[in-house]
Amino acid sequence: MDVFIVLAVALAGSVPSQNVRVPDQLQLTRQIRAADDQLFDLFFVKPCDAPRFRALLADDVEFYHDKDGYTIHSAGDFMKDYQANCASRTDPTAWRSRRELVIASLSIDPRPGYGAMEAGEH
Repeated sequence: MDVFIVLAVALAGSVPSQNVRVPDQLQLTRQIRAADDQLFDLFFVKPCDAPRFRALLADDVEFYHDKDGYTIHSAGDFMKDYQANCASRTDPTAWRSRRELVIASLSIDPRPGYGAMEAGEH
């Protein structure tokens, strides 16, 4: 299993991070889980849709991986990875990754005034 940690603003968009109201734990977990499902479904399964993918990212999103470390420093970094992944999908002989969240491992920790930190295994 690979472990991932995503620092995510609960309500991605043009709102500056310092002004984000973090919802209660149940609502926050639902929001992050839904965004996680959408984001990784677009990254690995659905046809590429860069505008839709970008809309799911806060400008200051960060991604840490247990093997590769601090790999994503911003939405721009994530978009570069997404576009490279989309390009590789056109090659029928290319490696096909998939991601399936281990639900029991999902942890959503609120960061008041900022958003949330998501961690889990896939």
